Amino acid sequence: MDTEGAPEVLIWDKDKIRYRTGMWNGISFSGLTQMTSYGDLFTFSFVWNNDEVWYGFETKSNSTLSRVVMNDAGILQRLVWDPNQQTWNEFWSGPHDECDFYGKCGSFGICQPNNVTACNCLRGFEATTPTEWYMRDYSGGCKRGASLGCTARSDGFYELKGVKLPDSNNATVDANISIEDCKVRCLMNCSCLAYSPSDSRGKGSGCVMWNTALIDMKYMNGGPDVLYVKDKVDLASSIRESYLLAKKLQ
Repeated sequence: MDTEGAPEVLIWDKDKIRYRTGMWNGISFSGLTQMTSYGDLFTFSFVWNNDEVWYGFETKSNSTLSRVVMNDAGILQRLVWDPNQQTWNEFWSGPHDECDFYGKCGSFGICQPNNVTACNCLRGFEATTPTEWYMRDYSGGCKRGASLGCTARSDGFYELKGVKLPDSNNATVDANISIEDCKVRCLMNCSCLAYSPSDSRGKGSGCVMWNTALIDMKYMNGGPDVLYVKDKVDLASSIRESYLLAKKLQ
């Protein structure tokens, strides 16, 4: 368990990260949305405070046997015992596809499973090395196409819905503020690149802000997480954004 930023489970291969589950979002790990499919079988617990960080699970039926293991190929697996077949069935695993391997698309790139071109740059960004990108080498990632203005009039946010949130190792987390206050903080901070609720339940609450390169993102199938990425906005929307921000700060 990596406790820097927002805690998440990492698998290392010597000195390199091989896979990460994504941060806990109040429902599941951001990159393991399959967990929500088994709410009838398990109760999940996640505790994170100044004294401890831990994740646990309990089966809702005493007759259900389950375990989480790592096999000899370095794959994390949730296994459930099938008494009829007398075998362990895999309920989820990670890494599961090419998009699960850490940093597949480099900085500011996002991975689309089962797509011909696995990686795309976030809106407002372009391939750092277009030739290598064309040859399906995405490791160089993406760079911003045009600099931001660093004002409430010139900058705003767009939504990336249903994504595995970026590596949170260097992110700033405040679970005690609203998502609206999180937006204001990010907009007023020139270094802030994106923000997200730290708890995705309901309308979302708490705040995670990223001030360094966004890396290891993936489109999930119906995931609850939303990432708000800072970008330039058109004049009409920026004027309204500036007005709303001014009202917020009064």
